[in-house]
Amino acid sequence: MGRETLITSRNNPIISHYRELCQKKRSRRTEKLFPAEGLRLVREAVQANAAGDILLTEAAWERYGEEFPDAWRISDALGDFISETEHPQGVFAVCRIP
Repeated sequence: MGRETLITSRNNPIISHYRELCQKKRSRRTEKLFPAEGLRLVREAVQANAAGDILLTEAAWERYGEEFPDAWRISDALGDFISETEHPQGVFAVCRIP
């Protein structure tokens, strides 16, 4: 599956891994990874070379796709599913703990 493919399944391994990092402290500690949500946090992670997989919803892709050309595109509904905020921006990343 290429990055141009739209991810729509909750069972996708990238989505499952992101959710696991959100829900399980042990996974974050063991893998030395953490989930980041929001444009500002993801930009900071990219600048610090700490960002791994970046996920953008369809709506966020329209706004920020040029800034994050290697991001995985996910459906807006999937963005709502993985979001930990009330009003998601649609920008997510798996980041390395420094």
